[in-house]
Amino acid sequence: MNSTANGSSGSCCCFNFSARKIGGTVAFCLIIIVSLVANCLILILVCKTPSLRETNKLLFFFIANMAPSNLLYTIFSIPFNLSDLHTNSWLIGGQLGLGPALCKLVPFFGDVFFAVSIQNLILIAVDRFGAVVFPLRSPLITSKQFPFFILVTWIFAIVFNSPEVFTLELVEYFERTCCFNFTAWKIGGTVTYCLIFIVSLVLNSHIVMIVYKTPNLRKPINNFIANMASSDLLYPIFWIPWNLSRLHTNNSFLIGGQLGQALCKLVPFFGNVSFIVSIQNLILIAVDRFGAVVFPLRSPLFRSKLCPFFILATWIVAVAVSSPYLFTAELVENPEGNRCDNQWEKVFGESSSYASFALAFYSLFIFIPVLLLVILYSIIVIKLKTQAHPGEQSANTQQQRDRRNRNVLQMSIAIVTVFVLCWLPYNTNHLIIVYMDSLTHLSCSFWIYDQVTIYMAYAYCAINPVICFMFSNNYRKALKRLIKCSFVQA
Repeated sequence: MNSTANGSSGSCCCFNFSARKIGGTVAFCLIIIVSLVANCLILILVCKTPSLRETNKLLFFFIANMAPSNLLYTIFSIPFNLSDLHTNSWLIGGQLGLGPALCKLVPFFGDVFFAVSIQNLILIAVDRFGAVVFPLRSPLITSKQFPFFILVTWIFAIVFNSPEVFTLELVEYFERTCCFNFTAWKIGGTVTYCLIFIVSLVLNSHIVMIVYKTPNLRKPINNFIANMASSDLLYPIFWIPWNLSRLHTNNSFLIGGQLGQALCKLVPFFGNVSFIVSIQNLILIAVDRFGAVVFPLRSPLFRSKLCPFFILATWIVAVAVSSPYLFTAELVENPEGNRCDNQWEKVFGESSSYASFALAFYSLFIFIPVLLLVILYSIIVIKLKTQAHPGEQSANTQQQRDRRNRNVLQMSIAIVTVFVLCWLPYNTNHLIIVYMDSLTHLSCSFWIYDQVTIYMAYAYCAINPVICFMFSNNYRKALKRLIKCSFVQA
């Protein structure tokens, strides 16, 4: 479900902040204690135990190199996460320049320590690879080279993360101070949106053309996948350009006037339509697979002649459910920048709250469908594993059918899994925000997490066609033929 640009009407939320703070404090304290004790013990053991230094010498030295980086991460990063848990803001302000300095140093050191750890893991893997795969050759990393590699891991980590020292700054976010790198966020967001835009536009359009131009692919499941691909095209066309402009204009709506008013209504409307069409097609695919596996001798639940009816029904339902956005989304113009607001109570009155609509929407198009998909695919998997072959004469035919069903099932489960992983965090966060009394309850960390879930949700429209090409040999062959035809015609 997609909200408009600047929040939505909210109500009081039911959330136990005290339990969250207590649980978070206990967890952070346990991490600090275990990390300090365990990493210190590793350093002491390596320094004071000659046998460890003689047996698998390089392995233990690389592990020992990771220990101080983990220690410093515990000392620098976790205390500030603990303070953020209780204050929802950067605790130290600009007194004597300490706040801005820590804002730059704490994330910088945290990323340096992470980079050192991951490099040491790679060096350990390379060392073990040489010892096992080439046991008679000289070691890939010798004892004399060891100090050089250790020094390189720290130099590379410091140089790679050095831009954070210049770009991180203290900013005000809903009446609290946050330490945030807006420059890196804008660059990363722009690259991410552009990749999603290109991959989604190219691959989804190819999925639609492949199913349309390949007669042997015009089966119910492929028709539903093509319908899903066509709905996913709405995201790169409408939502991604809008979010890209918001990223660089401080969340303001770039276009004003009548065109801006129309786009303010159409963008969330088409975004919602695309999402609802996708979830309905996932259910139709699951039901189709359920019938093919559980009732293989019966006629298909979805015949080819009925597919256009079901596809049309998905769009009618999506348009009907999303139609309130055409009335509630309104462009608010002011000198600070245009905003696209959700004026739900203004249009429908105080008796009908946006929070109630959101809860009903998520129940009908997220929670219940996901539960239904889990049940259907669980039954299908159990059926395939316990299915008995009726006789030797039909054994080969049955095995071929089972193989086809498994291939299609793997692709279907992959699509559903990615859909849930991409969309569920975003929709859950949006529901929490809707039921918040105000956004001032949200911490800086939650805001960053919420922004990441937005990228994850939009990435689905690009990942979905990639899965289809990865799991289906028919799609790959059809794509090759389509490309060859295009080059021949050119």
